[in-house]
Amino acid sequence: YECALRRHQVVQYFISGQEYFRAAAEAMLAAQESIYISASAIAPELYLVRDGGVLQEFRLDIILQRKARAGVAVRIVLAKTKFVEYVSTRLELLHENVEVVLRGPDRIGSTWSLHQNAVVIDSTVSFVGGIPFEAGQCERVRDPPDDDAMAGNSDLLLGHTPYRYPLSDTTEWAFPGSSYVNPLETDGMHRGHLVEWPFYSQGIFSDAEARTCTERMPNSQIMVAVLGEAAEDLARTFITMWNSLPENFKREESGDISQRLIRTLPVNMPNVNHVAFRNALASRGDAAALIGHCDVRCLRSCSPWAGFANAEASIHSQMLHLIKGAERTIHLETSSFVSFVLPQNKVHNRIARALFDRISTAIEQDQDFHVVLQIPVQQPSPLEDNRTLSGIMFTALSLYHGSGSLIAKLLERYFTVDDLDALDSANPFAKMTPKGRRLSEFLQIVTMYTTDNFRDRHKHTSYRTRHAATKPSNFVVSSINTCGTVLIVDDRLAVIGSHGISDRSLLGNRDSDVAVVLSDREKRSVAAGALGNQTAVVGTSIHRLRMRLWNKLLGLPLDDTKTTSNMQAKQVKLLLRQTAQRNAAILHRVFPSLQHSQYLTIDAFNKALVKKNESRPSEQQIKLFLKELRGTVAAFPVGFLGDEEVEEVVGEFGNSITKAQ
Repeated sequence: YECALRRHQVVQYFISGQEYFRAAAEAMLAAQESIYISASAIAPELYLVRDGGVLQEFRLDIILQRKARAGVAVRIVLAKTKFVEYVSTRLELLHENVEVVLRGPDRIGSTWSLHQNAVVIDSTVSFVGGIPFEAGQCERVRDPPDDDAMAGNSDLLLGHTPYRYPLSDTTEWAFPGSSYVNPLETDGMHRGHLVEWPFYSQGIFSDAEARTCTERMPNSQIMVAVLGEAAEDLARTFITMWNSLPENFKREESGDISQRLIRTLPVNMPNVNHVAFRNALASRGDAAALIGHCDVRCLRSCSPWAGFANAEASIHSQMLHLIKGAERTIHLETSSFVSFVLPQNKVHNRIARALFDRISTAIEQDQDFHVVLQIPVQQPSPLEDNRTLSGIMFTALSLYHGSGSLIAKLLERYFTVDDLDALDSANPFAKMTPKGRRLSEFLQIVTMYTTDNFRDRHKHTSYRTRHAATKPSNFVVSSINTCGTVLIVDDRLAVIGSHGISDRSLLGNRDSDVAVVLSDREKRSVAAGALGNQTAVVGTSIHRLRMRLWNKLLGLPLDDTKTTSNMQAKQVKLLLRQTAQRNAAILHRVFPSLQHSQYLTIDAFNKALVKKNESRPSEQQIKLFLKELRGTVAAFPVGFLGDEEVEEVVGEFGNSITKAQ
């Protein structure tokens, strides 16, 4: 590892953009020396605080300008993308103390990118994870309404789901302008940040969607703030990227900032009062409960094109180490999963192999061991996009489609042909080991959806124009996109970062990502084991973080510290499995065009899309169905496109998977 293990660091976790943006805004406003930002993209006019309405003084560009005028050095590294010049120019025109450089491979045709989402203030406090300063990322996470409120208000008859992730915003302040976006509906014009010049020239204040009839796409998010020496390590990572540019480097833009020299950053860390940042770090409200003390190490996936002397893949190696050493539980939430048990087809990361080996040990030794994978059903782009379909196929190949997939290898090793033929259930998780334990006791794969009700949506002209030939419905559904990755092992160790599970994020010679590994120093004993008759030592803050993530999935109060405390417990496994399966069945009944395990080919799925309105229940029936939803979790559609020939979908496999991941 390039970075040392830093002990006794103060950390804070954020599970929504709303929490993170407020804390980041307060920390930047407290800056005395420097603000370093590395990001795949930035929306300069992003409102970071939106409590009861957007607050002008908390707009990102206004904060940066205010601090630059006060003498704070603002340095920003952005991914080199097609339309990023407008953003960089817009930022540098704020003040001469604001400097921006673009980072990307010089090789023509390369798709590798700067994918870090990190903010470092005064080399003292840093934020790392999967939430960028982009439009559409200020997610809100709220507790579900109580039963009395639901019984007394017909507008609340959609279960708990919409109160986690609202799909509508008629007030226009929670998601103003282009923050209200659905990448699945915008035909490539908008991808969560503003990439098309004609669109961006209208500004972030213009609506990307017709909010009266189009639902937004929410995000499942996580970010961690670190105060102390680990923040200095993240600052050094930024400074290394920045100072690797030639001393006479000049921006080649036209206008007022042409030929501006980029100044080298000092390597020595400033002496700043940590107390002020501790106060700024503990943002108000619910997030303050997720503060802890951990040993922290900065991790990176980086290569020479990003300014580093050597390639580093410490994120990959650390994740493998934690998975291999897991004793009881693994929770893995990630934006993408492309990893095979057996190295093949130009996929080289070994995350799936590590999971396979650990689950195999648990089956062979009859251990109480539980792995939960949470993965979005598709990337945030329309299904018509070939890259989206390719991503779905690569995830299928990693999990269940083909001999190298995780589930296929587990079934091959622990179930004979006779065992499989003797079972009526087509669900692979219902298969049992020779000792009578189901695969679902060791592994569960879930995804996230949310629903909402657009009252009188069909009355709007824009909706009637777009859906003239379809049966109108006020009820909508959206998959929930995942930003970044969080791996939690035994409720006491965690890796949080901007990466996904794929070669481009993990091998260290493609995308540039950053993460941290956390070991909780504050321990406590909790009930453990399948029957809860054992005890285990967990990390106080990391355990609370994992419970909060599960409460969000299951529709429980966010601060419930009892229901999901023991991941190994039979009743907790059963609660997750039954809730996921019931929600998936309800969603399939109401929205038959969603990806589902019964659609084994593209042709079958296309027929469902064509006939989706013929099989849809009535509005009153839909309301009754959706009232039964709990939380946001749904069973991942294992088997979707399982009979499809891969190369007929994505073309020549080796080339397509190299481009995709």
